[in-house]
Amino acid sequence: TASAKIDGPAGENVTFTVASKADPQLSNGRMRVNLFFVGDAGQEQTTRDVVESALQEFRGIFMSKAAIELDVNEYEIDGPERLPIPLYGDKFYRSASSSAQSPAVNVFIGGDIEGLGGSGELLGISAGIPGPAMPSERSGVAISFFSGAGPDGIYSSQDVRILGETLAHESAHFMGLYHVVDFSGNV
Repeated sequence: TASAKIDGPAGENVTFTVASKADPQLSNGRMRVNLFFVGDAGQEQTTRDVVESALQEFRGIFMSKAAIELDVNEYEIDGPERLPIPLYGDKFYRSASSSAQSPAVNVFIGGDIEGLGGSGELLGISAGIPGPAMPSERSGVAISFFSGAGPDGIYSSQDVRILGETLAHESAHFMGLYHVVDFSGNV
């Protein structure tokens, strides 16, 4: 890990940190995850139990596929039940991520995702591929707790597994991984 200060475009000081993997064989690693329960999302014990089970799935995927151990820190924060889409940027993500450890993948679990709710079509979305490593208006992965429960609103074991896979999938996007196959137009 190395840090440096430079003059930014408006003459302000900008500090950045470069963190690199010290393992030349890429046989193991650790990834920090800041898990934010937004608003009422973390108030119910049943919600906490579902998320804890989904985190085990998330951990298992990263460990078995990439030998990466997750270091998860949980936070309860005030915020909207419907999370802003992180891809578009919102001061909510900058504010929340500024109060947590960095660099990290910041995962926000809320009731739903703004402009996407009700249909259950989207379980989560990353701010980008990759997302920013330091706090910004796009520092997050948004996860819809309501959509993950499916049409009956109750988390089955399959729904919990899918929630864990969604956490892993969107976090991998945030870390810079694309889908193995992406279709757009005739490609």
